[in-house]
Amino acid sequence: MGLCAIPECYRSRRTMYDVAAAQRGRAFFIFWGTKAVRRRLGYLADYCPLCGELRCFKLKRVGMAGHIYGIALGEGQLVGHVMTCEACDVDLNGQPERYREIAPKKLPLPELAARTNPEWQRVHTARLAVEKQISSAFGKLSAQVRQALLEEPFALLAPKVEARFSVSQFDGPTALALVGMFVVGFVATAISEKLPESVGGYVALAGWIAGLGLVAWQLLEIKHRYFRDKIFPTLVPALRRLKPSAAEIEAVLKTMKSRGEKIGSKLDPKRLLEALQAPAQIAAAR
Repeated sequence: MGLCAIPECYRSRRTMYDVAAAQRGRAFFIFWGTKAVRRRLGYLADYCPLCGELRCFKLKRVGMAGHIYGIALGEGQLVGHVMTCEACDVDLNGQPERYREIAPKKLPLPELAARTNPEWQRVHTARLAVEKQISSAFGKLSAQVRQALLEEPFALLAPKVEARFSVSQFDGPTALALVGMFVVGFVATAISEKLPESVGGYVALAGWIAGLGLVAWQLLEIKHRYFRDKIFPTLVPALRRLKPSAAEIEAVLKTMKSRGEKIGSKLDPKRLLEALQAPAQIAAAR
């Protein structure tokens, strides 16, 4: 495996999301099928490729279990494990056998590393050397390594984007906008009934058009809202240390799109660049 490759143990791909997608059936109006069931196993310490340093991870067992009306029937058949970084919230493909033990509760990071993964620095020697180059004013990365580092956060976050856009994109603000449309429409209609007929019709129509416009605006913003709130808080810090250019970001997104990853087609490069150029504290607050 080359230095610039993303280790397979980091990948949280189809095993965690597509395979774990519920398959729902219907019989005599009873909804049934299979669903992903996650059970927390404990905590461990390991290197996080997005944070660029040692982090605490929460390890969960993922099984596919039968369900009726969404109620799981047991833990289900094991399909894998997922480990989630407590700092950046990225999901990685967990391999419990790689660790000395799994701590039942969260511990101070040095103690957690000593108990669960005392050899983490030796295992990640090559990657830690790259991180040192990134942080050094005199460090210089090869074009191949830089390209891999730029693609890495997109590849690791792609499963979350895939899962989000494989289901209904309706969210809370859009639901509120829909309610607002009816409120504005009915209020405008009520007002129009008290006005002269020559004017009232226009008032009612304007109210409903305004409500529809609000819903349409929220529908258009769903995608951007998701990236701003769920993806950028992790993606932006991972990329900021590499200082990518607009051309590099567009090239990475084009690569992701060619691989069939939704992150390549859904993410707006202009908004990502704006987030990268914003001061760190402002970007974190957005």
